[in-house]
Amino acid sequence: LVYRTYQGLTPWPGIATANGLKLKEISLDATTGSYRHGEILEIAKERIRVGCGTGSLWIERVQPSGKSQMTASSYLHGKRLSVGDLLV
Repeated sequence: LVYRTYQGLTPWPGIATANGLKLKEISLDATTGSYRHGEILEIAKERIRVGCGTGSLWIERVQPSGKSQMTASSYLHGKRLSVGDLLV
């Protein structure tokens, strides 16, 4: 559902999390598997894998409210989030 919403609303107006974090570039990873919504499953060099209830997404780029775009992994390092934490 999140990925389909992203496809429908990109490039404008785009989608954002409940805390205002805009998701700029995402891709579908898996359509199976049961995860907590927003759970950080993996942190790669430039992107992160996040659970979506059923399935998961790769998030490549994000834009915090009032800031410039950055890689998702850079955002996590700044917020001191790690695998198992919730992105939202």
